[in-house]
Amino acid sequence: MAVDRESNPWIDHHRRKAARFLDRLQPLTDALAARIAAMTGFPFERPGFPSAAGTVFGRGNADGTGAQLVFRDTAGDERILVEPFIPSMEYPGIYPNGFWVSPDGLHVVYSDANPIHEGDTSLHMVRTDTGAEVGTPLVGASRPSGSWISPDTFVYSLYDVGGRDDGRHVRAAGWTTYVRRLHQDGTVHDERLTEGEREGGNSRYDFVPGPFAGSVVVISYSHIINTPTGIHVVDLTGSGRGYAVQEESEGVLGRVRVGPVEADGTRRLFLLKFDGDRTRSGRILEVGPPPPGESRARLTELIPERPGDVIREFEVIDRGAGRTPALALSVRRNGAEVRVDIVDLKSDDRTPGDAAASAGGGGHVTAGDRWTVDLPGQEMTSATPGVVVEGKFGAITAMTATAGDGRGGVDIEYSSPTIPLRLYRLHNTEDRHAEPQLVVGPTDAQLREAGVPEIDVSLHRVATDDGRTTWLHMLRPAGVAPDEPLPTVETAYPYYDLGPTANFRPQVAVVVDAGIAYVNHQAYGGGADGRGDQPAAKADGRAKALLDLKAGFRYLDGLPGVQGRAGRTLTFASAGGMTAVGALRHATAGFRNAVISRPYVNPLSLEGSSHDVHMDVGDPADRRAGYEASGPLPVEPHRMPENTVWVVGRSDPRIPPHDVRRTAAAFEAAEAEFHGDKLKRPGTLMIEQDSSGHFPGGKEVAVMSGMLIHLSGRHPVTPHEPNRTPLSPATATTTAATAGLAPMARLHEAPSTWAADVKGNSKTHALARQAVNTEIRTTQTHAVAREVGRPARRI
Repeated sequence: MAVDRESNPWIDHHRRKAARFLDRLQPLTDALAARIAAMTGFPFERPGFPSAAGTVFGRGNADGTGAQLVFRDTAGDERILVEPFIPSMEYPGIYPNGFWVSPDGLHVVYSDANPIHEGDTSLHMVRTDTGAEVGTPLVGASRPSGSWISPDTFVYSLYDVGGRDDGRHVRAAGWTTYVRRLHQDGTVHDERLTEGEREGGNSRYDFVPGPFAGSVVVISYSHIINTPTGIHVVDLTGSGRGYAVQEESEGVLGRVRVGPVEADGTRRLFLLKFDGDRTRSGRILEVGPPPPGESRARLTELIPERPGDVIREFEVIDRGAGRTPALALSVRRNGAEVRVDIVDLKSDDRTPGDAAASAGGGGHVTAGDRWTVDLPGQEMTSATPGVVVEGKFGAITAMTATAGDGRGGVDIEYSSPTIPLRLYRLHNTEDRHAEPQLVVGPTDAQLREAGVPEIDVSLHRVATDDGRTTWLHMLRPAGVAPDEPLPTVETAYPYYDLGPTANFRPQVAVVVDAGIAYVNHQAYGGGADGRGDQPAAKADGRAKALLDLKAGFRYLDGLPGVQGRAGRTLTFASAGGMTAVGALRHATAGFRNAVISRPYVNPLSLEGSSHDVHMDVGDPADRRAGYEASGPLPVEPHRMPENTVWVVGRSDPRIPPHDVRRTAAAFEAAEAEFHGDKLKRPGTLMIEQDSSGHFPGGKEVAVMSGMLIHLSGRHPVTPHEPNRTPLSPATATTTAATAGLAPMARLHEAPSTWAADVKGNSKTHALARQAVNTEIRTTQTHAVAREVGRPARRI
């Protein structure tokens, strides 16, 4: 009865059980779907990428529809280049999303993919003046990256799925790099670029223009998000002027940006380097060519690390010919407090024709004045004495340098969990009193009319048992007394140095508006205090994340204004699935319910796209420790959650559905082993969603939001009325007769509509045992799991 089949007795049983449950939840989820549609109907425009002929940018709606790639010329006229624009991206949240404009603005290269299964990929080149295709599209060009280094040269990399070239030679899967030359007659020629490539198929590459004509900076890394980077300047002219900046083996993350072309044809090269002894919060250096007789770049520090400040990204601002550029820094603190700083640079004179200058060297720059942009956004207060809030709550999701009014500007894209994407434009970065202007995005009044609630956000610093600090961001309905105990929904995403998403999430908006406190927990691995957790041992990192969760539970238990365990529901998604399984094994004393969507739960599965990020499968010690910390089976007899909901994306190309089913079946079998078959509650529930891939759509978000509201005992069912005030806890908790649902306090009493589910628990557990036993006998992955599956250590 293998769970990788689309139909077997255990799966069929859960589909019937889920259908009964969702039928009862439908009045609530239908109302939420309508509200979410209103909240996500606002158009957005992404920050533009300027060129000599105009600007290229993405545009669309907050619900993901209407995606376009647009060219706006210097006269303000627009041409839609691609619609719908759905690029092939390994991580879609990174901007720019799969397009690259040439320096002269005459050509754009972009990628295309199926929005659900992320296949059917291709790479195109088009003219911006006509929209006409240039050359033949590359079919099967998956997850490309690239950069123009001149108007006629484009360097790029794409993923090759591997296979046989001619029936004899096997081509390995992996990323490969190319140089595309654009000839005057309009033809293109692609050739392999092997210099800068590293050995092994598990290699990704990014590119930026190099510091001298005919050069490119090749950036290599193991995973798309925040893994150590190798940085090399490659000389495409064959003159031998290339050099190394840093190697992947050094275990340091880096970001590279180049300045404008100067009079002698060179560019300044800047490096954001995360190499501090403790937090690795980021410092900015200028990169120069190696001193005579050496092969490594010369690095000069411009901006040192600041305690608490994590420099997420930076851009170089061109302030005009003959003038020294400036830097724009996207700064984050405690995981979700953000701001943008402008740093003026002062330059030494560069000697024209100097040999060092012609290789991208010349005179140095030093940091001058630094000031913070007065960016509008969601206010946040500190609930911890001594902790000062300096920025706004949310996320700087993208930032690009512009010409502004001629003295250098910057486009800033900002959002928060209850503020969809807003594009702010600062026209003058020399005037520290200049205010960024809202270009595209909803105003506060428009948000209230669409049903997006006002919220209060507070920051909480919590000490862990091992002497570290973890951060909580608590979102509550505005106007509710701070000591009024609300149920809580808590989430964590302790991977990739990203932390829980702090940009717009309609799920958060409707859950908070239902009278629930939503807690974003910045557990270890999310990079709240820097990237010091990035090179840490993988299993050790998961153990620390679990310690953080436990510390957060204890803190919330003693905090006025929130309910304790009886009112706490956890929710995890994607890579957070490893922490979800760990919490189910070791921390169920801290929560009552869990909703786990499309979780990554099997780091030994070769079908996963990032198993090497979660566990060093080649290291027996880390592999064993990884399974002890958060393995596939709950093996300890402990208090189980009252309700555990697993959400499967049947068309998810990133998380194999059978991995989630296997874990759900294992959990259910362990539940029966330790607690018997007489559970007076629905227990484990598995919901399968079909309409989108890894990233759920509006109706799917409504179902998960409804589940969270339901499990928290809050049931707003009346249609939203414009400009109404957020629901207070008293009005949010409606009667079961009105909502068709039982309040959370009575879930364990097994309402009559759940009788079939409770009565069927014996059958469910029997099927779960059968499914798990079959999997352990037949699956190679679980043969490995059996090898390391000794009883878990308590954390």
